[in-house]
Amino acid sequence: HDAPARGLGSSPNASMAPAYLPTTGWIQATGEHMFDMMPVGRNPKAAGDEMKASGRHMEQVVEDLDAMHATVGRCRRAMLEDIRELDARGIWRTNGCRDMAEWVAGHFRISRWTASQWVRTAHALEGLPRTAAALECGTVCLDKAVELPRFVTPKDESAHIKWASRVTPRAVRRRAERAEEESREKVEAAHEERQLQYWW
Repeated sequence: HDAPARGLGSSPNASMAPAYLPTTGWIQATGEHMFDMMPVGRNPKAAGDEMKASGRHMEQVVEDLDAMHATVGRCRRAMLEDIRELDARGIWRTNGCRDMAEWVAGHFRISRWTASQWVRTAHALEGLPRTAAALECGTVCLDKAVELPRFVTPKDESAHIKWASRVTPRAVRRRAERAEEESREKVEAAHEERQLQYWW
């Protein structure tokens, strides 16, 4: 690739995570598998003993967890901004890729489908400032931020963000799918109506 852009590592193999993603003993952000390194099936008693040993009260652990979640949101937003900027600069052309999604997929070693979603969202959030801010502060996660631009407009952002913050990513995705299906049906109906009027 060209010289490293703002915040992006020069090679996906140079580090397990891009420079702007936090790496700790608990969370290692690695593209679409950012939680692969989280411990699974931990003994509750052992976890409690660790908390006591750390000297932190349960409430403090929750506060720290919330802070990390917000940090992840800020990093995700910064990542999307960098993707949009690099797309505008045409980095994928200079690296022999067909489009930006192909470049992102290769750079992060993720699926092309996921890369396409990131690129689409990176551009869409430029026109949805409230949704971008919600991702940045952790109100909505990346999974939800990817789906919201499929049916949200600048006029109704606030209401949809409030709703999305209370439901699962799957619910947001299903809402987006319904909206796109309704849009297709309207286009098809309008096309059929024009054909009928032309025939008469």
